[in-house]
Amino acid sequence: MKSIKAKFIVYFSILLLLSSVIVGLISLIYSTRSITAEAEKSLAQMAREGAQITESRIETQIRTLEIIADIEEIKSMDWSIQKDLLSDLLNKTGFLDLGIVGFDG
Repeated sequence: MKSIKAKFIVYFSILLLLSSVIVGLISLIYSTRSITAEAEKSLAQMAREGAQITESRIETQIRTLEIIADIEEIKSMDWSIQKDLLSDLLNKTGFLDLGIVGFDG
């Protein structure tokens, strides 16, 4: 490298390359952080929504059981009447099983 022109070209090329690499790395770091933060927010929101759906489904099941418990035939505590009714209700509600428990357990 005898000429000053060639030296300047090499130095500026190296300087330009280094600055491009540094800017690229900084951009990569910030974009990675941003994407990670957004993913965490999305996961937290999805978890909250899933919990709300689960809570709603449980509340629906509880209301269904309360309605069944309020039927006069169920309140009668006469197993011969309750047995057929529970069998019909089991088919209609989709519960795995239904049973009757008295106050004495």
